[in-house]
Amino acid sequence: MKALDSFLKNNEPQRRVSQLKEYKSEILQLYKNDFKVEQIQDFLKTQKVEITKRRIWQFVKENLDDKNFSLKTPSASSTSKKNRVQMCFKVMTKTQKPLLLTNKNCKK
Repeated sequence: MKALDSFLKNNEPQRRVSQLKEYKSEILQLYKNDFKVEQIQDFLKTQKVEITKRRIWQFVKENLDDKNFSLKTPSASSTSKKNRVQMCFKVMTKTQKPLLLTNKNCKK
C-alpha cells in the first residue's frame, strides 16, 4: 500500500476525459427542448469545443437518464406500411426549404 500511495502522490491520471462532460447539463437541456444535434454542435462551437454530430448523439444516448423521456428517433412501427411516406429530396440551394414528397410523386 505504501508503494501505491507514493505513486498516487507523485503521478496524475492520464486517462482521456470527454470534452462534453463539462457541458452535460447544457447539452441535455438543449436536446430535451427539441434542438437538433446540429444546433447543439453550433452551441458547442461557441464554447470553443469542436466535436462531431455523431459523438454528440452518442453522448446524449449515454447520458439521458430520464426514463420518462425517450430519444427522438423515428420508429418504423409507429406507422403502418400503407401510410408510410417515402422521403425524397430535390436538389436545392441554401435559400430553398427541403421538400417532402409522397410515394406518388417521388421519382427514384
